[in-house]
Amino acid sequence: MPILQQLVDCGPDALHSLDPQGGVDLGEVKKKVGDRVCLIGNVNCALLQTGKEEECINDIKRSLKQGMQGWGYIFSTSNCVYTGMPLKRYELMLQIWRKYGIYTDRNGDTQTVN
Repeated sequence: MPILQQLVDCGPDALHSLDPQGGVDLGEVKKKVGDRVCLIGNVNCALLQTGKEEECINDIKRSLKQGMQGWGYIFSTSNCVYTGMPLKRYELMLQIWRKYGIYTDRNGDTQTVN
C-alpha cells in the first residue's frame, strides 16, 4: 500500500500480487487506482492452504465483490498457489468464481467473465 501510487505512476496495464497477507486492501486499491490500472488477485493463498472452508468461501467472495466493482479486475489468487494446497480448495475457488464472477453490462444483461 505505501508504494501503490508509485507503481501506478510507472504506467503498467495491470497490478498483480495484491496480497492481503502483505496488508493490501483490494477495496482501498480499487478506490484509489482502479480507474487507472487493471487489478489482479487478492484471494488469500494462506486461507486456501490451511483455513477453514467457510473462511475460504468468504475470502473468495470478498475478492470478487471488491475487485469486480467498476470492471477492470482479473480474478486470481494473491500469489502463486502454494505447493501442497489441496486441489479441492482450488476447485472451490473456481466454483465460486463461476457462480459469482458475473458482470452486468450497461443494459443490465449478464456477462460471465471467463
